[in-house]
Amino acid sequence: MVKYRFSAFRAIDDPDACFRFIEGHRKLLEIYGISMITSNTPEWVYHDNTYVILIESIPDKKVLGGARVQLVDRKVTLPLIDAVGKADQKIYDLVFNPKFKTAELCGLWNSKSMAMNGVGSLYLGWTGITIARMLGVEKLHALCAPATVRYCLRLGFTIQKSVGDEGKFKYPKENMIATVMTVEDLVNLPSSEEEIRNTIISLSSSPIQTIEYNTRIGKVLIDYNLDF
Repeated sequence: MVKYRFSAFRAIDDPDACFRFIEGHRKLLEIYGISMITSNTPEWVYHDNTYVILIESIPDKKVLGGARVQLVDRKVTLPLIDAVGKADQKIYDLVFNPKFKTAELCGLWNSKSMAMNGVGSLYLGWTGITIARMLGVEKLHALCAPATVRYCLRLGFTIQKSVGDEGKFKYPKENMIATVMTVEDLVNLPSSEEEIRNTIISLSSSPIQTIEYNTRIGKVLIDYNLDF
């Protein structure tokens, strides 16, 4: 049976794991002929309001994916603002909303081997929502590529039509589209599919547990350690 470990930690508490996350992402991009934009260490590694999800294979501990939940503050700019803030100033009002505790689910990536085993964006997505929920986040934003929009809708994200062209931006290139999406209610998750909602609620209350899933290629075991 295929086994994975999903771990969560505050970035500043484990810089070594952050660098493993970055290196794994770099290697994946190289497979597709894409280079990292910068070789410098990202600011989020030293940001006390960034939480990292790291996926490793069991038992060999190979890094296979991950994501970040970055709480909104004035210390480190959100990737969402870096990406499309200049295109629409309303992004700032969306993100810096004094009425709500907000965050961005960002930096999501997973290996081809994980995707082939039936574990990918959906699993990372509900783990990210769980982390945000545990942190007391009320609204969670994400900038989604076309291929991930359908997964985000299942997770409970809705298209943020108040910005851009009905939520859509030409990013990262003129011939490509990215969509701003938001989970509007992390407490009740009314827009999430029932099974996904139940998974998030279960992980929020019991962040250390092992769950067996039946995927399209067979059974997969995930060891969740989200007790940061």
